[in-house]
Amino acid sequence: MAPTPSNGLHARASRCPSAPLDPKPMLHLRTTCSDTQEMSESLLMQAETLFEVARSTSFWRYGAGVAALVLSRFELDGSGDGGTRSSVSIHVYKSTLPIQKGLSSSAAVCVLVARAFNRLFGLHLSVQGEMELAYSGERLTGSLCGRMDQALAFDSSPSILHFDGEALHAKPLATSGQRAIHIVVADLGRSKDTTRILSALQQAYPLPRNNNGGLDLRIHEALGHKNQRIGNHVVHAIADGDAARLGSLMTEAQELFDQDVAPLCPDQLGAPRLHFVLAHPDVQRLSYGGKGVGSQGDGSVQLVARGWQEALELQQLLCEPHTLGCSTALVLSLGGDGVAAPSASQPTLELTVPSDTQSSSSRGSESINDNAATTVTTTTTTTTTTCHDRIRVAVIPAAGAGTRMFPASKVIRPKSLLPIVDPTDKRAKPLLLALVEECIACGIETVVLIVGSSGELGAVQHLFEPCPPSAYAKLKPEQQAYSNRIAQLASHIRYQVQEEPQGFGHAVLLAKEHVGEQPFVLLLGDVIFRSTHPSGTSCLQQMLDAYSTIDIRERAHSSLLGLQAVCADRVGLYGTVGGTAEQDRLIRISCMVEKPSIEQARQELRIQSTGAAAHDAHEWFLVTLGPYVLTPKIFSILERHRIEDKRSNGEIQLTPALCELIASDCDRMLGIVLNGEGLDIGVPHEYVSTFNKLSEPDLTASSPCNSS
Repeated sequence: MAPTPSNGLHARASRCPSAPLDPKPMLHLRTTCSDTQEMSESLLMQAETLFEVARSTSFWRYGAGVAALVLSRFELDGSGDGGTRSSVSIHVYKSTLPIQKGLSSSAAVCVLVARAFNRLFGLHLSVQGEMELAYSGERLTGSLCGRMDQALAFDSSPSILHFDGEALHAKPLATSGQRAIHIVVADLGRSKDTTRILSALQQAYPLPRNNNGGLDLRIHEALGHKNQRIGNHVVHAIADGDAARLGSLMTEAQELFDQDVAPLCPDQLGAPRLHFVLAHPDVQRLSYGGKGVGSQGDGSVQLVARGWQEALELQQLLCEPHTLGCSTALVLSLGGDGVAAPSASQPTLELTVPSDTQSSSSRGSESINDNAATTVTTTTTTTTTTCHDRIRVAVIPAAGAGTRMFPASKVIRPKSLLPIVDPTDKRAKPLLLALVEECIACGIETVVLIVGSSGELGAVQHLFEPCPPSAYAKLKPEQQAYSNRIAQLASHIRYQVQEEPQGFGHAVLLAKEHVGEQPFVLLLGDVIFRSTHPSGTSCLQQMLDAYSTIDIRERAHSSLLGLQAVCADRVGLYGTVGGTAEQDRLIRISCMVEKPSIEQARQELRIQSTGAAAHDAHEWFLVTLGPYVLTPKIFSILERHRIEDKRSNGEIQLTPALCELIASDCDRMLGIVLNGEGLDIGVPHEYVSTFNKLSEPDLTASSPCNSS
């Protein structure tokens, strides 16, 4: 949970021409905050230089880390030899965010810089895209920060964060309209070493040690399923406006932390000042409970007040110099009138971007106010979409164990990282990269990747990270440009870990929170399509174009499967469909069988009057390898299958759910015979065949699905 108080950084950002005597673009960073020493520095706007600053102990290392990633991932008109040279100035003129108190001051700096570049150069990053950029930038400094802090990029409404390792999804939490919850956050007036705390914690992950008396195992349990249980209750307490329940849960969480986590770094996590405040009789009288903040220690405390008047009394009590002696106390109200409402005395936060320096592709007024702890605007840019603009999300399950590719899958995992030759540009690249590139080229805004473990997650993320400066320097200019384009894809990608191999259908179900209530594209992580369309239109684009022809009133109840024709002796390898041709290459699907026998296919899986049938209805059948365009209804079916434990060979499969959609009176399943061919990499001989076919200059194929 990340409700953000109304304090933070106030900043102005602008673009300006480079100085005549130094034509190279510069990054000018400056702070003139009353509570911070006035400091300024001008850094060469070059990735290599900024990477070095990020790895130093410089006051500006966090901002430099984010700026370095921006220059690595995006082709800015002010950062290269060929564009209009411009420098960037970011001036933090006021700060009300305490430093090194567990209130995410470093994350606020990172989000500030990410959002400033986003607005100045029109990078079209969503709020979560800014979060991801800020997180990666902070990690460049050597900080072992977690994923929660960057949630302050959202507005002051509470947000729910679902994350496992690096995989993260954030969404707003609706609060009660009747009962408000008042939270008091206070700076304890002490210092703590966050780096030491996180470094000690990192020793227990990703694997617990065996030589510390079971402490690491307790930490895994405390921060794992026990913390998840408490977090689930917290969500309901905030949604219901139940302050008493929330306070009790905070106290329970603190007790759990003290018992199982604090012994890992007792000199920092013992937190005598924090516990003195929590145990104070007047604090207990005015609050339902509380706990430490962030990485804990004697940084800050958060308390759930018993009411509005009690919140004001707590704020005054905490700041009394001769009692509790906290340096600052803030009040945050959740719910009541439906918004998070800080006390009127709290300052409004702002990022100012002069209109004459703002990119023409970005949005927002000259001065934008907001109540987020980042102090920067929550306004996001928009992109122009095509006629199929409802399809904005693609899901790619890539969590298979790849046992049929052993022992190659022992070192190349997931198997979707196996190299192929992309027919569009003839580059050797991991199949997964080719799939993501095709999605983005077709106007997809978000690609959800389902991976099978934290190790696989790291391997996939590495693919979309910038090249290390030393390796980048060895690339040819054209390769450097392509490396930058790959890194830019990271802002479009969301990750979800499938902890246990529970089947293809289960992997699809895990994408539910990322998809929401909208149709989405589903691609197989081990299949790539080679288009044979006369115009070169990709198979995914053919799918989206076909979906856009469906009456808009019927799209919410219509799914679409990509089909191709195969010989009768191959129907036992795929999901095979039967139905009736409606128009051109569009099929109304009436039945679907996973890996049928030839006899069953001939008896039940007929297509009347299709291009495939024109060849020989007895020898050719239509199968699906994707892509799929599915409605969110598929998630409710898969969830029911999970609850009822409907499994095939121990796994939750997609085909039974698709069959239910086909049988539904309220929905219809359509198929489009693609001008193209789906190529598999899941078994050695198929992989060799796929690699060779993709390397061929001639895209003419013998499959009847290639006939127009």
